[in-house]
Amino acid sequence: MYGVQAANSYATGAGGPDFERRVATGFVCSALVGVPIPPLTYPVGTVWLQAAHLNCGFDDLVLETVVGGEAQQRVFVSVKSAITPTTSDLEFAEVISKAWKDWQPGTSFDRNKDAFLLVAATSRSPRIHLLGKLTDIGRASAGGADFEQRLSQKSYNQLAVRELCPDIAGIIEKETQAAPDTEELRQFLSRLFVCTFDFDQEASQDKSRVLGMLKLASESRDGAAANSCWNAVFESISLRTAKAKVFNSVELATIAGQYGLKVDTSPRTRTWLANLRAHCRITRYKSAPHSTPGAAGGPARGPFRQPVYSGHGTSRRRQVCTCSRSR
Repeated sequence: MYGVQAANSYATGAGGPDFERRVATGFVCSALVGVPIPPLTYPVGTVWLQAAHLNCGFDDLVLETVVGGEAQQRVFVSVKSAITPTTSDLEFAEVISKAWKDWQPGTSFDRNKDAFLLVAATSRSPRIHLLGKLTDIGRASAGGADFEQRLSQKSYNQLAVRELCPDIAGIIEKETQAAPDTEELRQFLSRLFVCTFDFDQEASQDKSRVLGMLKLASESRDGAAANSCWNAVFESISLRTAKAKVFNSVELATIAGQYGLKVDTSPRTRTWLANLRAHCRITRYKSAPHSTPGAAGGPARGPFRQPVYSGHGTSRRRQVCTCSRSR
């Protein structure tokens, strides 16, 4: 039997851009209905695509979360379909280098409230959870000394997690010709979030959950309308993949109106949101601009994070990162 067989996008070398477009579509669709996708705490009000013009290296997507019409924070997103947290992975080294550059003063990144988000494909980045664990430790630690103490506890961490710290410090030192300060490295890691999506799969659970939210937010509760909305957003993004584009409140409202969507905060919608959050297994804590420490020195809970050192009004001795590999 002869016929035409469609090739998988990864087999033809287009898997990375296709995954990025699907991630962008997911965030835009969530913005249409005012429901945040994990690890975001607040709904997205504006989505920038290919946002290098905002003076940032993490420019695949920039999300601005909004509450009550007021901007809360910007989340700078880098999307990688396949990435491994090792120094030999050029994609990983590039992610760390770009984020560190954006972290420095004089960029559009605000240390007091903004966040970095690395998004990877679930099936093609099996070790990325190690980076998520390291950033969790950074958020849980009270300072540089506490950070190093936690990393030194063999019963507390896997060896692979502990070895990531000197690897990241090495990438930064190679880029800047200077070893990073331990406390600043901890602060940097505390503002880096990691999550995975399975948008690269034909039977994507994450896409199904986004379609479910669209369906619940539609006036007709029609699955076909939800699919039509997803396809329209995906096509709009695909046509401008290499160009800067912004979905602001006006454009989002226009798209929502075309497909009969409305913001729905019913218990049914909240149940879907809870299921979506449960699927996001790597990033356990939300990304938010305000902070309180967790109980007993543990990770910050709920929509909070630990405070970021401002660099003003406090004197402290510079401590070069001494994270080392365990033998």
